[in-house]
Amino acid sequence: MRLEPLLDRLPADPAFQQLRAALEGADAQRVEAVVPDVARAFLLAGLAAASGRLLVVVTATTADAEAIATDVAAFLGPDRAAWFPAWETLPHERLSPRSETVARRLALIRRLSPEGSGEPQGGAPVGSEGSGDGLAVLTVPARAMMQPLAPGLDAVEPVRVARGDRVELEDLLERLVASGYQRTDMVERRGEVAVRGGLVDFFPPGEDHPVRVELWGDEVESIRAF
Repeated sequence: MRLEPLLDRLPADPAFQQLRAALEGADAQRVEAVVPDVARAFLLAGLAAASGRLLVVVTATTADAEAIATDVAAFLGPDRAAWFPAWETLPHERLSPRSETVARRLALIRRLSPEGSGEPQGGAPVGSEGSGDGLAVLTVPARAMMQPLAPGLDAVEPVRVARGDRVELEDLLERLVASGYQRTDMVERRGEVAVRGGLVDFFPPGEDHPVRVELWGDEVESIRAF
């Protein structure tokens, strides 16, 4: 259920007007406001809608970041709120983060970049959970805020395939492998790709199911999850 109509009443509240004026003041360096937990999402959604700018919210834990983003989405819509995950691993651990975490982080970084304003219709972005403009609220756990990002991540181009495209099978495979996919005989895990005749199967890290691209010659005939 969309709660967006409730935001129409917020700008008339004197306390909200005072808070917004303080936040947008030219000399604003520190603004303190005591807000009950149940009203946090409502206030954040109202501030984002009123300012028209991206609002970044730092939370204590990942659970808080996910919960606030979910609650804000009830007011603004599912595509206008997101949470940025932290690595599950520590710097000294010889472990790699989960592929789902890598995919979510890269998708959000791509979405925040000037070039990441939407996916072509009918395309199958590899390693991305979709993008688009209009992101209003981004919640970030304190741990993720402190973790550095490798430079140039926003410039990484995802591999895109759309029905009707003409592609060389080997070229598509090379681009997938160059993007970090591991070639196998049969796709079973995220981040794997397999080729059988004119079928290219791959499992994007940000998707729930693998994707099959069927080629007729060098033309993409169909794209479907399986």
